[in-house]
Amino acid sequence: MVRPHGDVDKSALAGAVSGSISRFLCQPLDVIKIRFQLQVEPIQSLFKKELQPKGKYVSILQCIGCMIKEEGVVSLWKGLIPAQLLSVTYGLAQFSTFKYVTITPGNNPLYTFIAGGVAGSAATLVSFPFDVIRTRLVAQGEPKLYHNLFSAFTHMMSSGGYKTLYQGLLTTLLQNSVQTGLQFSSYYAYEYFIDTYVDPGHHLHSLKHGLSGSLAGFTAKLVTYPFDVCKKRLQVQGFEKPRLSFGRVVTYNGLLQCIEKIFKIEGIGGFYKGLSPSLIKAAATTGTTFYFYELILDFVK
Repeated sequence: MVRPHGDVDKSALAGAVSGSISRFLCQPLDVIKIRFQLQVEPIQSLFKKELQPKGKYVSILQCIGCMIKEEGVVSLWKGLIPAQLLSVTYGLAQFSTFKYVTITPGNNPLYTFIAGGVAGSAATLVSFPFDVIRTRLVAQGEPKLYHNLFSAFTHMMSSGGYKTLYQGLLTTLLQNSVQTGLQFSSYYAYEYFIDTYVDPGHHLHSLKHGLSGSLAGFTAKLVTYPFDVCKKRLQVQGFEKPRLSFGRVVTYNGLLQCIEKIFKIEGIGGFYKGLSPSLIKAAATTGTTFYFYELILDFVK
């Protein structure tokens, strides 16, 4: 079934705007998450006094305080411009593709999962260079190698060519296809549950979209999180010097070696570094994205 162009266009607009809003609101959580994911040293609790923490960052609050002290408050929004471009292009491609390939969303969980996977793959291919640049801008310390989006782009192109803009693409495609598929399928499942058992009178209205989105984002991120850690590690390969102030740097030659080294050096816990801020961020981002997506879609109809 071919979708009317108007429906796809409206979904693209709503996806782009909702992605931009959620990115601005949740960017600090993304920055903190990335700092944890790239830290090779163990993350230990400040309450374990008998253990001296080896890593630079040991908790969400300590990470925030450390970044503000060393880099200023604006460091919590590091990489915002490429992150905004990432979210806008990703949201636009994701929702328009899902709208185009979906006949009746939510009726068949498997079909919705596959459609979401296709949408996530398409969105990844369109937005991926912004993802890599965003990660590098967030990952660098002081003094900065990259001063802005254009500086990062030109330096990456001169040092490694186009391939540096696509480092970790395969890992990201694997992660995002599964994650986006789970997001859409669980989003409609949670909506059905809320409509049937929690709010049969439909009093929650648009709040239902935000709640369902938050639960869907939490679920999808929890399942796919180890791939997210590997993706971030691969995206900063060849970017070792600007990260030396954060601790040990390990190089990886592809996804399989990345998995092997993380497990060998950091143990199974290495695949879940930054999980807490990531789950909070996933719930907040997906919740606000779906909330504003449905809100904007209703407005433009």
